[in-house]
Amino acid sequence: MAKTRNPLGHSSADRVLAYLMERSQRVLQICDLLEALADDLPKRSIPMWRETKKQCALALSSHFALVVGVVVPMLLERSDGVADREDVILRVKADCTDLNHRVSDLEELFSDALSTSTYRIKSEALGFALRAHFEALRRHIGWETDVLWPLALRILTPEDLDNLADTIPDAVH
Repeated sequence: MAKTRNPLGHSSADRVLAYLMERSQRVLQICDLLEALADDLPKRSIPMWRETKKQCALALSSHFALVVGVVVPMLLERSDGVADREDVILRVKADCTDLNHRVSDLEELFSDALSTSTYRIKSEALGFALRAHFEALRRHIGWETDVLWPLALRILTPEDLDNLADTIPDAVH
């Protein structure tokens, strides 16, 4: 696949990092949806729950799979045995893995709320459960934004980023 430059002169390597950062921002948008549900229980309708469940399914697991399965291995390979770097990268990986498990818990919470109208009966408990999810997600995205992506900019080579772009072709459109 030939690499092309966009009209602004950014390489596919530049665009792949922008894509990864946009995915992090998408997770923050999911957090906003979860917070809106939590703040407005029991008033939120079933369609809002369904839409939020769908958005979570589309964005969260795929984001964490990409970070853990593709980005983290590249960063570890380029960390040159620097213990502090490796510790940070492994912490992000562990956090992603934990959050991915939480996504399945969130799925269960949505399924329960949608199948039994629990959200009308136990809205306070559901609100607290949603809050726990979006707060953990926001903390993690803060780590990605403040630590992981700047580290990637520093240690990944243009060739690494081109390889990453080849792994996730929709990142360079």
